[in-house]
Amino acid sequence: MKTILINAQNLQDIYSQATPCIMALGYLDGVHLGHQRVIEIARKEANNRGFPLALMSFRPHPINILSGGKRCIPHLTTLSEIEMLLNGLEVDIFYLVDFTLDFAALSPKQFVETYLLKLGVTHAVAGFDFSYGFKGAGKLHHIPDDSKNQITVTEVKCVDYLGEKISSTG
Repeated sequence: MKTILINAQNLQDIYSQATPCIMALGYLDGVHLGHQRVIEIARKEANNRGFPLALMSFRPHPINILSGGKRCIPHLTTLSEIEMLLNGLEVDIFYLVDFTLDFAALSPKQFVETYLLKLGVTHAVAGFDFSYGFKGAGKLHHIPDDSKNQITVTEVKCVDYLGEKISSTG
């Protein structure tokens, strides 16, 4: 697995390395059963289409940045632990985006253009509660429209345990 850290300064360079891929999306801190389900479905899609499986996550936790430091959600796992877990789940490329206020200010269409289309995403897989763009205005089902139908999507239903949503943030 190749880990690629993305920030505003290196984004243009990363585009030149991009190839068509299937991408799993979401904030990943630990790899709980919900994350595993998203990755499993994305892996099947990647195998069916003959593309590598990429996964995009964000650090630090968006709440840490959006709250102006008033709330701090600590990491449950280290980056090396996440990389080990993702490697075991056969993820080919792990994009880890530096979550900043500028990143959070992107419109949903800007996010799709800058972080999905230019990274070669042809199909995206995420959980039912995934959102993107300014104030989370974009939902997974908006990606086809925001990409001018260049990206298709699969939404993964809630994975629960005893009726409670499995989540690393509650």
